[in-house]
Amino acid sequence: MKSNLQIVIQGREISIPIQLTADQLNEIALAMQSDERLTGWEKPGHGSPCYYEDALGRVQKFTVDELSEAQLELLYAKANCFSSETLAMNMARGDQLIRELRRFAIEHRTKSLDHDEGYTIGYNHTDRCLEIGVSGNWVAFGDVIFESEELAREAMNIYAVELIWYFTEMRDTL
Repeated sequence: MKSNLQIVIQGREISIPIQLTADQLNEIALAMQSDERLTGWEKPGHGSPCYYEDALGRVQKFTVDELSEAQLELLYAKANCFSSETLAMNMARGDQLIRELRRFAIEHRTKSLDHDEGYTIGYNHTDRCLEIGVSGNWVAFGDVIFESEELAREAMNIYAVELIWYFTEMRDTL
């Protein structure tokens, strides 16, 4: 959609022709309606886009209307409804990484783990690096537990780029 961007610089009004998509216009309209910080988890209203992760891990979009209201409610109840495409893409990417790490840990496990053994992958924000830690008696929600330090290091090396992205860029959604 063609629009003009109006800018006032030192009292002088300048009009710049720009082309925006309908999604961009909706995002601008949403931002102008509220002073509160938008998170991307807001439940979209009628006429707004809704983004969700489908069964194959792809981000899909639909515009909320009367026919899609039931779908919106189901997606929202399962925390799979986003008003931001960027957040939907990041959540799908992060969830995929966790599933891959869990599969890797379980496929390479040779025995059942006691509560006081295992290794996890973490991120040291001070030193800006990935680290391996002993899980011990403490396991945090969402931790992936590896049987040995060597196995955790192997997974860390395989998934290093995604892990760094997850612990740095995804930090606001953890």
